[in-house]
Amino acid sequence: MNLREQLRHQAATVEDRRADDELAAAERERTYREEILPALRRAGEYFGAVVGDLETIGHSIVTDFPLGPANSPGVAFRQSGYRLYIDDSRNTREVAVTCNCELSSPLTRRIGVQKDADDYERRLRGMGLSYHRLREHNLSHGQSESSRFSVEGEMHSGFRMRIAPDGKRIALETRNLVDRPTVTHVVDPENLDDELLDTLGRLLLRERRFLFKSEMSVEHRERLSAEVKRLQLERERELAEATRESAGKLGIPGFSALKGVAALRRSKG
Repeated sequence: MNLREQLRHQAATVEDRRADDELAAAERERTYREEILPALRRAGEYFGAVVGDLETIGHSIVTDFPLGPANSPGVAFRQSGYRLYIDDSRNTREVAVTCNCELSSPLTRRIGVQKDADDYERRLRGMGLSYHRLREHNLSHGQSESSRFSVEGEMHSGFRMRIAPDGKRIALETRNLVDRPTVTHVVDPENLDDELLDTLGRLLLRERRFLFKSEMSVEHRERLSAEVKRLQLERERELAEATRESAGKLGIPGFSALKGVAALRRSKG
């Protein structure tokens, strides 16, 4: 291949790549205009109304939040001050709702393992809380034994919706709403429907502990499982009692309540 042919081949390669990039850009713009933009506008209108109503009624709640470390009880925060952000009402690319969550009282945590203390410090930083860490040393060995954290002030909670990096979907990021400080989900525009917006609003108001089941913590799963078992046992007792009462009215001696429950189950099956 002579010089002219070599250069011509390189130029053709560049032109092909440029044409592919232009087609991809055109497809991203079409997806934005036809799919993503309507979904973000709908979300902006929905939460514009929600935030307006919250401001009107002066909404303020005291809620508990899992500040950590693991297995620690939730910490009380007062949540208020809801704000809506839309970058551009016509060509919307980002919608966000935030609020203030102020600690009801200063908090102290003592953690005995250095790695756990380092993890806890990263968690506090991720949540945006002000804290002071005091390292307590073993004077006889000169080694760090534990850390005492003093936490106070407020953190910001909320969520943000914007175009995902692939240009085809919507990135939904929550902050200080679930067990982890920040969580990002990527959803298709058609899935950002009224049901998901309602669920997101209830998550913001602490009526839910997770947005999707994949966010459910182990502790929450265990609590739900225990509650299901409790309800099942309660139902068993109610069925047994109802069976005993029915047997007494019919005058059936020695009728087993457990057999009666089994009979009721078979009849319902």
